[in-house]
Amino acid sequence: TLYKDERTSRLASHAILERVHLGRFLQTDIVDAFAATLKPHQLAKAGDGSTVLSRSVVEHNIVAASMVYKCVALEELGALLGVEPRVAEKAAGNMIFERRLNANIDQAAGMLRFVHDDGDAKTSWDATIARVCAATSAIAAAIAE
Repeated sequence: TLYKDERTSRLASHAILERVHLGRFLQTDIVDAFAATLKPHQLAKAGDGSTVLSRSVVEHNIVAASMVYKCVALEELGALLGVEPRVAEKAAGNMIFERRLNANIDQAAGMLRFVHDDGDAKTSWDATIARVCAATSAIAAAIAE
């Protein structure tokens, strides 16, 4: 990956690259330092006043929050992301709709609940092997008949 290339450690944008790769929160100072390296057309504003960078940071930080929290109030999520709660809710809703985030929004309670797979990788692997074995057995039984 790009992050593992030793040449990237010399780049001015290495701090943001590292945090994105590791799924860590992107703080304002790191994002601002990265934004300072961009050309004006790369910071063009959309109709809602946001930039591609700002929307990407919000979405990345929502995913980072999903790794830390099981449930978070939209007010708190907005504060964590540095945006209004409605902006955080809209971004999370779009990500859920596009299947980039496994979560549910409870608008009545003002909560975002992340859906975590409680099984570990070994359990998931075991379940996959069990399904393959069952399918193989079914095929063998069908051939024998």
